[in-house]
Amino acid sequence: MSIKVLIVDDSAFMRVVLAKLLEQDSLIQVIGTARNGREAVERVKSLHPDVVTMDIEMPELNGIDALKSIMKECPTPVIMLSAHTTEGAEATLDGLKYGAFDFLAKPENLYRANLDAIGAELLVMVKSAAKTQVQRLAPPVSNSVMTSPRSSVRPTVKTDKKVRQIVAIGTSTGGPRALETILTSLPASIGCPILIVQHMPPNFTKSLADRLNRMCQIGIVEATHNQGIENGVAYIAPGGYHMEVVFRNGQYRIGLNEQPKRNEHRPSVDVLFESVAELDDVKKHYVLMTGMGNDGAQGMLVGKQKGASSTMAESQKTCVVFGMPKAAIELNCVDQVVPLPMIGEKIIEQLQRYS
Repeated sequence: MSIKVLIVDDSAFMRVVLAKLLEQDSLIQVIGTARNGREAVERVKSLHPDVVTMDIEMPELNGIDALKSIMKECPTPVIMLSAHTTEGAEATLDGLKYGAFDFLAKPENLYRANLDAIGAELLVMVKSAAKTQVQRLAPPVSNSVMTSPRSSVRPTVKTDKKVRQIVAIGTSTGGPRALETILTSLPASIGCPILIVQHMPPNFTKSLADRLNRMCQIGIVEATHNQGIENGVAYIAPGGYHMEVVFRNGQYRIGLNEQPKRNEHRPSVDVLFESVAELDDVKKHYVLMTGMGNDGAQGMLVGKQKGASSTMAESQKTCVVFGMPKAAIELNCVDQVVPLPMIGEKIIEQLQRYS
């Protein structure tokens, strides 16, 4: 059975390009197009596509407002197409908050772009989106749903300046909202640094860190090279760079590099997890959450083999995409499989246990 796709873009040229990229795969059928958000909502209702690709900046009704209407009136997996700008990153994060499945950053110049690579990425996204249970994409009813674990967390973790424990988190598709759920549940007194790889291109990780920092009790920053890590702060790997943790000059520090992609990603969760596994004199905790593919599974296995204090994977029932956690579970390196709303609390429990 074919996957029916609706393409929404105000550029006729972009609609043609996307249709050609998608119809390279015999399993995908482009059943229609729309020039703006208003047409998009109407055609989702009439055509019932399996997946929608949605431009963000459009006349009459923009992509974010169209997404809101679609998720309210006829929920359908939507892949947002975003500009490589700070404004585009902010709008994309809004889209993910309101229920978009994932996003693809538009090339700045289509004539110079690697269309084969873009097409391959888009095809994987569309096929994964078509399999997704759409109710998992629905936006939360209220902020209290996103932060519900906070009231039950009663940390007694010892807090001092010395880094004694590290939490490393990896995620991809569905990750921004999952990170919001977890990080807003953690108290300012948490007694360790948190290292995060979220698969995103440059600009987007900075916007994500800034947005989460405004929401959370702990500090959230986009990591910089040679930065010393501190307790009570989460560091998000910048798009386009692998992030490692190293011990240098008497302090645990961030190391960034542009080595080849791992598992088609830079930053890669495996690179982070493997670097944390090599650290001495620190308790290590690994968390792998929603995302396509298997990035992070091998790194978690290495961490487990080198004496990780805890390894945790998000359960299938709350993942937008179960790929990354499933890959780790299949390697038998996961101690606990935990639904998303409970992960923050479980992290605190593990930190208490080893403090």
